Amino acid sequence: AAPRGDDGSSAETVMVGTSGGPAHTGDDKVNGMPTDLLGREYETFPAPKPLSQHGPAHIIAICNQKGGVGKTTSSINIAGALSQYGRRCLIVDFDPQGAATVGLGINANAVENTVYTALFDPSIDPHEIVQHTDFENLDIMPANIDLSAAEVQLVTEVGREQILASVLRKLRSEYDMIIVDCQPSLGLLTVNALTAADGVIIPVAAEFFALRGVALLMQSIEKVQSRINPDLQVYGVLVTMFTRTLHCEEVLQRIYEAFQDKVFHSVISRSIKLPDATVAAAPITIYAPGHKTAKEYREVSRELIARGIRVPSDVSVCGFDNIFSSAITTPSLTTIDHHLRTRCQAAVDMILSRTAPAAAPGPFVNKIEYTPQLIVRSSTGKAREGALESRE
Repeated sequence: AAPRGDDGSSAETVMVGTSGGPAHTGDDKVNGMPTDLLGREYETFPAPKPLSQHGPAHIIAICNQKGGVGKTTSSINIAGALSQYGRRCLIVDFDPQGAATVGLGINANAVENTVYTALFDPSIDPHEIVQHTDFENLDIMPANIDLSAAEVQLVTEVGREQILASVLRKLRSEYDMIIVDCQPSLGLLTVNALTAADGVIIPVAAEFFALRGVALLMQSIEKVQSRINPDLQVYGVLVTMFTRTLHCEEVLQRIYEAFQDKVFHSVISRSIKLPDATVAAAPITIYAPGHKTAKEYREVSRELIARGIRVPSDVSVCGFDNIFSSAITTPSLTTIDHHLRTRCQAAVDMILSRTAPAAAPGPFVNKIEYTPQLIVRSSTGKAREGALESRE
């Protein structure tokens, strides 16, 4: 019999092979090609290499209007895992309940300035609001109940959807990742988060009621994309609170039918260790690094990095077809400290090596002509447009 965890579930990692045996019991290495709970094969996500420099930050909104699906828990633990991989992370607590603030050991009621102050007092430097936690590479912009008044005040503000973006613009150069923990609603605060973000992660609990509201959230995301932030992307759907029951497996299948490859390979199990870590005011990756849920959150953070969500500021890898740009993960171009032409050549070499058939006869492209080009970009989308024009 398989050993049982402290919450009654299997002590093995939840990614299981089609044969029924565990496909991923380690942390960073997997023997063979693993399959996830949906039977999808995928390459192992390696532990990322350290960065030689930090910034500009990529902004991710963790969003779902359904409460209790693991938004705050995922914000803290994804940021905690990324910080342990040497990424400088800032959590923006954008929920008046202030759960992320409390979850990192900060008494928000005792803090003089919060994210609410940053939104409505332009004279305040956002750096004065950021609080350093007890954990290396992990900071937070706290929130408390004062933020609940922001919804009403934002109605009369000029450029009300852009206010959070203007605040975070002053901090982007100092972090690698900024994670916005959204409140469970689709009001102006959430619209601000979506406007400021480069991408969205949608946590969905493995239960039917949590699944129902995702369609409404997607409508809101599409409206923001079409009217305010055309470069906003859905990075992925993260299934949380999973247990090995028929109901959870059916919900997981429904989620995959709706989002296909947007669903993260790693699924977050329900575990008593998560509330224990909250009481200890620490990410579970630090509080209980050997626990299966900590391993799952580390896998999610590695998958985020492996998906290539960070584009180097001086070279565009997204000018190639999506299948190529998504494959360029090792080595990361962000870690190559050479001149622009060298970086472009490295990208071309990687594409050739990844597309060359192992032993297949027939014609194959053995030369790619390219024009190195510095692209001044304010968004990933504009970089993509510039690269598409020049790649021929």
